Amino acid sequence: RMFDPPTQLKYQAFEKYLGLPNIRIDLGSEQSIDMTYLNAADLYLGDVSSQVAEFVCRPRPCLFLNAHGVEWRGDPNYRCWELGPVIHDVSELNAALARACDTHGEFLHAQQRYVAETFEEPQGLSSSAWGADAIVGYLESSGGVSKSGLQRTQSKSRRMLPSGMS
Repeated sequence: RMFDPPTQLKYQAFEKYLGLPNIRIDLGSEQSIDMTYLNAADLYLGDVSSQVAEFVCRPRPCLFLNAHGVEWRGDPNYRCWELGPVIHDVSELNAALARACDTHGEFLHAQQRYVAETFEEPQGLSSSAWGADAIVGYLESSGGVSKSGLQRTQSKSRRMLPSGMS
């Protein structure tokens, strides 16, 4: 958006949808990036996106499309698909949209847990210490830093920070 603003030519591909009252096509306004549309939506329909986390901060129905037939269960890259029904073909869409609203209660606890695990800070731990601990945890698990080169944070954190970072 920043480097390649929308032009009339780009909107031509969507011309037959531009006048419809229930579809908004926005290829680059401020509203396309400030969560205006996300907050106004009644249902999330998509595949894999970090926007799901922001969407379920106010729990609402989600419906996911597994267009590529991936084996997603147990894959952390598709964890958000535990927040609503998953369909495998667009032909299922109409029935699945109605069902997503009817079955939202079955996913409410999972959505609340997902938001808590994604956004809430551990009690007594500052956001900077929490972020540093997450980086160190990743580095330790990937072999990027050894525990001998780390020191404990001042917080109640279980992890340690590289020397000089506190």
